[in-house]
Amino acid sequence: MTNKRLEVTNEKVEELSNILDQMQEKEPPKKKMTGSDVVKKYKPKIKKLISKGFSYSDVKNAFSQAGIELSESTIKSAMQGGKKHRASSKKDLKEPAEQPVHNDESVNNTDGQYSVNMP
Repeated sequence: MTNKRLEVTNEKVEELSNILDQMQEKEPPKKKMTGSDVVKKYKPKIKKLISKGFSYSDVKNAFSQAGIELSESTIKSAMQGGKKHRASSKKDLKEPAEQPVHNDESVNNTDGQYSVNMP
């Protein structure tokens, strides 16, 4: 494989300079929001509506009217702070590995070490 160096003309460098200058004058593209982001943005308004007696289904329908299709569970989850809350972390849920149970007399257990007696 040969190592080719890119040769750029002064015209191309000037063109690039002009393009970069034009970009500085423009607003950068806006990042897209997720459904949860939108719910969080309007959380105070949604909370007020729920406290007045509107249902999450009513809120979902309002989003639908605006062209934003979300499920009620997405709205509820975002209102609670994001991802669904768990009772405890995964780390806390892990149980210690169980030692194998052997009902065979040919297996001896000494301090967690297993050995098999061959007949």
